[in-house]
Formats: sequence, structure tokens, C-alpha cells
Amino acid sequence: MIAAGFAMDMVTLFRTNRAILKSQSLYKPFDRSYITDAIISREAPSYRVADPKYLSSLRQSLIAARDRAKHKNHLAMLLSVMITGVLAVVYFSF
Repeated sequence: MIAAGFAMDMVTLFRTNRAILKSQSLYKPFDRSYITDAIISREAPSYRVADPKYLSSLRQSLIAARDRAKHKNHLAMLLSVMITGVLAVVYFSF
């Protein structure tokens, strides 16, 4: 029963906040007309159809980008292994 006071305060605060939000004197009612107008006037998106020439060039560029990234990753791994090896040799040689 240690937290009973905190729980009661939470309930009273929730009730007062709900009473404030429901009172018409403080807040005007929310106007939802702009939402329904936007939904009604919404059109389906149109997409262009890709031709095979564009798709093949896109595929080639993606393959080249993947190869470049793979090369960079291998180079970074090789450098880190080499640096670790040099540090291990220096550490264990003395």
C-alpha cells in the first residue's frame, strides 16, 4: 500500500484533465471537415513503367555499387587485421 497515494493522485489528475478537455467553454470542437475533404479528393498515384533498357542499366549500376562496397569492406577488414597483427607482435615481443 506504499503507492496507493500515487495511484489515487493519478486517478484524480486523469479525471480533472478529462473534465477540462470535455468542457466546451475552453476548447472549440475539433473540425474534421478538412480531413474528409482530403480523403475524398485524393487520387490514386500513377507510376511510370520502366523499360527493359532502363532496368538493365539500373541493375548494372547496382551491381557496380555493391562491388565497390564489398571492396571497401574487404580493404577495411584487411587493414584492421594487419594493424592488430602488428600490435600483437610489438606487444608480445617485449
